[in-house]
Amino acid sequence: MNLWLPESSRCGDIPRISGGKIPFMKLLLACIGAALLLAWASPAQAGGKILRVAIDVGHCAETKGALSARNRPEFAFNRAMASAIGRELKRDRRLQVFVVEAAAGLPLKKRIENINGLKPDLLISVHHDSVQPGYLKEWTCRKAPAQYCDLYRGYSVFISGKNGRPEASRALAMSLGAALRKGGFLPSVHHAEMIRGEGRRPIDINLGVYLYDGLVVLKDSRSAAVLLECGIVKNRSEELILRNPAYRKKFARAVRAGVANAIRDRAL
Repeated sequence: MNLWLPESSRCGDIPRISGGKIPFMKLLLACIGAALLLAWASPAQAGGKILRVAIDVGHCAETKGALSARNRPEFAFNRAMASAIGRELKRDRRLQVFVVEAAAGLPLKKRIENINGLKPDLLISVHHDSVQPGYLKEWTCRKAPAQYCDLYRGYSVFISGKNGRPEASRALAMSLGAALRKGGFLPSVHHAEMIRGEGRRPIDINLGVYLYDGLVVLKDSRSAAVLLECGIVKNRSEELILRNPAYRKKFARAVRAGVANAIRDRAL
């Protein structure tokens, strides 16, 4: 929509006011304004770089991942959240977004090779969290035995120092953590506990950012890469929240803000 020029000018006519031509300076200012509007609304057309973003749906229909407190597979949570994040990121015209779901039985090494084949500038692997077995308690859900832990809740962001672009990965993780905190989400601190299976090195525990060099999907990625644990599905109340589409949309908006801030800061 042209906010400066009347209808006749959109086909190349020079508009007239009171029977005469528009003064040169007014016409010049109108053209400059139209150019600025185009640059703001469409960075791609204005020559800005398009960033390729791969959204990896953690696990697959076969492996499923962790079971929630109500025996729902983690993969179902991952797929729903990855879709929400993908939809939100596609609203940013600077991004070309791929939501990647691995075929059943595909080895992890091959999975990350396929992602690298897409040549993304950044990778977000979407997961949902559990806790160590010692924290789990038994209960019955819909007449079936299940396990839960209501002690911990919240998101976590992981990076690998062995990644192809470790500094960019770190900057992206910090930006995501800051945006999630600003959006009202709280990080989980249980990964920093010095117990078997945990003891992850916190980069910024207040933002929920951790270093985990051994994660294959991160260390073998050639792009800036983070693994995002969006919440703890073993927590009975958080599980229900994570199944709420409105909550997922709010979370995805915070992820979009984090990516946008990283782009703004030229971290990617």
